[in-house]
Amino acid sequence: MTYTTLTPFFCFVFIVLFIGCSQHTGATKRDTDSLTTGITDDSATEPVSVSTADTTDVPDTADLKKDSGDADTQSEATDSGNNIDSESGSEHRFDSDTDSGDDGDTTAGSDSDTSPDTASAADTTDSIDTVSETVDPCAAGYWDHDDDSTTNCVPLTNERYTSPVMGLLFTCALRESDQNAQCWGKRFEDYLSPPAGVPLSSLVAGGYHACGIRADNSKAVCFFDNFYGQSDPPSDVAFSILAAGVFQTCGIRADDGTVLCWGQNDFGQLDNIPTDISFSTLVSGDFHFCGIRKEDGEAQCWGQDSAAVSDTPTGVKFTSLTADGYHSCGVRQSDSIIQCWGEETDGMLKPPRDIAFVEVHTASGFTCGKRELESPVECWGYPTNGQLDVPADADYASWNVGHGHGCGVRRSDGQIECWGNNEGGQLEAPNGGAYIQISATASHACAIRVEDNSVHCFGSNTKGQTVPPDDGPYLAVTTGSTFSCAIRAADHTAVCWGDAYAPEGVQFSALAAGYNHTCGIRLEDSTVQCWGRTTDGRTLAPEGIPFTQIVAGSRHTCGLRMSDSIAQCWGYDKNGESTAPEDVVFSSISAGGFHTCGIRENSGEVLCWGQNTSGQLDAPMGVAFSKLDAGPGGSCGIRKNDRHLECWGDDIYLSSNGAPEEFQFKELAVASTFNCGIRDPDSSMYCYGQIVVNQF
Repeated sequence: MTYTTLTPFFCFVFIVLFIGCSQHTGATKRDTDSLTTGITDDSATEPVSVSTADTTDVPDTADLKKDSGDADTQSEATDSGNNIDSESGSEHRFDSDTDSGDDGDTTAGSDSDTSPDTASAADTTDSIDTVSETVDPCAAGYWDHDDDSTTNCVPLTNERYTSPVMGLLFTCALRESDQNAQCWGKRFEDYLSPPAGVPLSSLVAGGYHACGIRADNSKAVCFFDNFYGQSDPPSDVAFSILAAGVFQTCGIRADDGTVLCWGQNDFGQLDNIPTDISFSTLVSGDFHFCGIRKEDGEAQCWGQDSAAVSDTPTGVKFTSLTADGYHSCGVRQSDSIIQCWGEETDGMLKPPRDIAFVEVHTASGFTCGKRELESPVECWGYPTNGQLDVPADADYASWNVGHGHGCGVRRSDGQIECWGNNEGGQLEAPNGGAYIQISATASHACAIRVEDNSVHCFGSNTKGQTVPPDDGPYLAVTTGSTFSCAIRAADHTAVCWGDAYAPEGVQFSALAAGYNHTCGIRLEDSTVQCWGRTTDGRTLAPEGIPFTQIVAGSRHTCGLRMSDSIAQCWGYDKNGESTAPEDVVFSSISAGGFHTCGIRENSGEVLCWGQNTSGQLDAPMGVAFSKLDAGPGGSCGIRKNDRHLECWGDDIYLSSNGAPEEFQFKELAVASTFNCGIRDPDSSMYCYGQIVVNQF
């Protein structure tokens, strides 16, 4: 089903502002071979490196009943010195960059000064910045993994899908591998999340909610918006079929075929339910339902008093039904011709004449059908947003249409393909790809594709941080709070997008982004140049010292000296994050919010220093690692012996149980609520999150 535009009468705005945490990671300049893969430009042969800072801007505010733009609120991180530290990925994840430590110190390390920082043209204030613009949704191939109010979009491995369904600006499908629900598009303020680890036999989508039938016991489970109780199915009833309207849901009982409904009834959509009649099929419009009666194969409709209900044909048997806002259609049993009834708008009641169809779906303003099971989908109605422009010669094993858009599962590879309105990112299906390198923050991330070394970003876009310029290919990418930077392959210069800038005409071999600052290793002499916010001395790189690697935490920076591979740090040091061990030789280092870790050259073991409120410094003893990435509340590493992930620190964010033991990795990125790795050997992306495990 789909939905007509809702009037302000039932548009309720719920604004919930959360402020997230930040995290910072790094990668070594020495490990550079994979970063130049696919680059043919002769000038792009210099090894490069990247460090990422995982920082959180405030989640997009959600309007449950209309799209009126998202608000994002930001500020830099608070260091309280206790176990509720914000930029180290702790529980509160509050970014204010003021120091209110246990010792009562309110000045040391504070970014609350009123004078502007001359080093950053884009970052001159610590005040909360409220953005009223509409935030772009997750990019193609990525989805908001944890279904909370924060937009955290992450990439997926290649996956086959079934049963696509469409809500208002979102799309869901069942993964073929485990039959779990997966959704993408515009995120609303969710009350319930898709059930993790619960196989579903079917899936339906309403206006702001979705429901499925459990494969194990045929009971209904619903998720997303539950304002009217539309996501509260009876717990003791097994269903064979579900149908979801804008704010209401109905199902056919598995035992006797009768109908049971729940949710809103303000417009009579649950009135006159035929409780004593058995149905074989059930569909929903905005505020009405229709079913095919078992006894005679005819259609019967109920709900809001409209032509979609009162004009239901009599004496006509149907093999299938579909419904949208205020009209319904069915495939006649006698001749497979489509017959429609309800309100006539934009030709929706005028399907192709004398043409037999085997399957039909209708949506707000348009209807689509298939003449044969393996024939292309064709659509008719009002072409406002390309909803009639079905991909040519597309062969879909299953398909559906929604509010101004449609999606199909390609028979050839099981991937999702969509067309039509993409206002909420509902066309951007989670199909995977191969990647060289990924840089993740709590609010957005960027990755470099294997095929063309282009940068692909996803997540919160409050400052344009997920829209890279089209002047690639790129050698490396790094992400800060509300910005991203990359090194161009053509000339090794840095380019930044979002709320940041890059120095002009300077060539770099490596970049590292902190919360509101960036540092790079100059190509000509391997010395470090920093720019951005200057508070705490985070941009005061030592002069004349060449480095092989650079990493950035929230408010501090570290590098590996070329002369002796010993770490040297500068910037904020209240927790000891900038006090590196003086006599330890490292092969690589990585910086989290307020801690830093390094891999020992001689043994491969990890040594950490800085804040330890969540066990950030408790690296496993006797374990050798080949890769390391530090997050806000802990770190993860790739073990040398088996290339599996192992994590330590705050279990809320870092539990490595989300990564299957059989998976092997060659790169990783730790964010505040999800972790990602590039798998070995196929370079596909696998991610797991705080709540939903194995969802990516």
